[in-house]
Amino acid sequence: MRVWPSPWAVLLRLLMRSSVRLRKKGGELVTKAKVDEIMVENGKIVGVRLQNGKEIRAKEAVVSATTVWDTVKLLKDEASPEVRKWKSQMDETPAQGTIAHLFLGIDGDLPLSPEGKQLDPAQLFVKDWNRPLSDPQNVVTVSIPTILDPTIAPKGKHIIHVYTAGTEPYDLWKSVDGDEEAYNNLKEERQKILWEAVERIIPDIRERVDVQIDGSPLTHAAFLHRHQGTYGPALPAGKRIFGILPEIPLHLYDTPVNGLYRCGDSTFPGPGVPAAVASGAIVANTLLPWYNHALKILRQSLGMKNNNRREGAPDIGIGHVLALLKESYFNRLTPAGAGAAGARPRGVAAAGPLSAAAAADVRRCA
Repeated sequence: MRVWPSPWAVLLRLLMRSSVRLRKKGGELVTKAKVDEIMVENGKIVGVRLQNGKEIRAKEAVVSATTVWDTVKLLKDEASPEVRKWKSQMDETPAQGTIAHLFLGIDGDLPLSPEGKQLDPAQLFVKDWNRPLSDPQNVVTVSIPTILDPTIAPKGKHIIHVYTAGTEPYDLWKSVDGDEEAYNNLKEERQKILWEAVERIIPDIRERVDVQIDGSPLTHAAFLHRHQGTYGPALPAGKRIFGILPEIPLHLYDTPVNGLYRCGDSTFPGPGVPAAVASGAIVANTLLPWYNHALKILRQSLGMKNNNRREGAPDIGIGHVLALLKESYFNRLTPAGAGAAGARPRGVAAAGPLSAAAAADVRRCA
């Protein structure tokens, strides 16, 4: 018996690596800890309360990576008029549809494309080009990751992910929630388009299936804790400010609640793993300004192993950091880089005494 790699294996590997890195930096990763409430005191975020009643206090901020609708639900007792207005606006954000999935593990080799070439790892199936692409049951994506990396499946096997592109209506599925027979019948009916799409590529696929895992909008809602299992916000693209500048059609990261930030697929740049990761990086850099990153790099370049500031050490201003960055740049234009000792570009003055003072300040803070 062969063990099939699964998304869980990849996810666990990512979580383990993230957890190790987090602990090295003094953090902690807590799993199976669903947040029940974002706690606010005197208009400022003070932490979160879990469903089991445990409270986790926050020193600087709480960053919510869940959807905009689920975030506002967690702000239960905030009475500020400004926050109430914001919650109402966010709650009215239109939601995209959700997704129906087929995860398949199949036996045997893949056929060639109609052109006699290897299949593309991603295929798009459109049932009717005369209908909008956003119509339910019209567009299906077929992903075959084993074309790119055969090692993620046993030899002679392939993994295929077939799914609707965020167009499945949640209300249709909500009507059968709790009725197992009706749910299974609906799932079979709504999956016909998925099988039709993949059979266009591999006609005999049903005979070759070793593993089949189904996912529905109710799966999204229940296991991903997402409002209506949605793929993300349905905000129009293409608008322009003054008819010239492109308008960002997504909510940004800050909120009217002091200390509460948001990231994830209902913020800019939008849905999808790369975009959601980028939003997290943007929030991280919002909380920790770029010159703090630069200061850390400069400390390391000066050979300072301990980056923790001692109590009472002077604050480092951005001017000191810029001076050190300037000096670091000029140091690269020494004989090895410029051909002459102390050479600098034309019109650029030396860093001067400030750089030495700044370096001393940095050393005192290390």
